[in-house]
Amino acid sequence: MRMTNDRSYAEQVLSISRSSVDTPPTGVDPMLQPQGQMMKKWSSSVDTESSSVDTMLQTQGKTMKKWSSSVDTELSSVDT
Repeated sequence: MRMTNDRSYAEQVLSISRSSVDTPPTGVDPMLQPQGQMMKKWSSSVDTESSSVDTMLQTQGKTMKKWSSSVDTELSSVDT
């Protein structure tokens, strides 16, 4: 669909592009509105108290205990 008027085709397309972009006063918001709403809901449901956050997997903890118990740290056994 080609537009006709006194203005050039490129000027008309740019005019339509500018008028269809909703730019907030703080700048360009790259996040879509529905995604932003989902993130707000998700972040409000996450419990971040230090006592409730476990950053080590159960299996990792068991592996580290086995590894540390099998390491020989006697000075006489270390070859420097």
